[in-house]
Amino acid sequence: MTELVILRADGEKALVDEIARLISFLDRVPDVDLADVAYTCSLTCGESVIAVIAEDVPQLRAKLSSARDRLSNPSIQRIRDKSGTYFFREHLLGEGKGKLAFVYPGVMSFYPDMMRDIAITFPECRDVFDELEEAMRDNCDFTPSSFIWVTP
Repeated sequence: MTELVILRADGEKALVDEIARLISFLDRVPDVDLADVAYTCSLTCGESVIAVIAEDVPQLRAKLSSARDRLSNPSIQRIRDKSGTYFFREHLLGEGKGKLAFVYPGVMSFYPDMMRDIAITFPECRDVFDELEEAMRDNCDFTPSSFIWVTP
């Protein structure tokens, strides 16, 4: 199954170090579950971010290795290739730089708890749910968060 792996760190040097650390881990534990790697990486934080779409661990390792080499070249301002690796030295979001959109390609291309994962990873998404929750606080029949924070 294809996974989106988002790795963050405080600064580009730290991001390159995190990539190297992850590659080293993948070399030591090549049979690790890709979904577990994606989840663990989603918990990282920092202003420097790289996103990689991979179908398996060897593909993730190869893409990370290529990205690590490319990031060491300061003349490369971004990595945005068809293989599914994305990095931008200059942030696309921020004051006067545009807005964030969540796009779901195709019908039924989502998975259980996908919105929860997005809300955890992107504070901008969670903020919208918090705002909606506040606006509907007097409606005891419906709470938007009950759809993304499902309890059995």
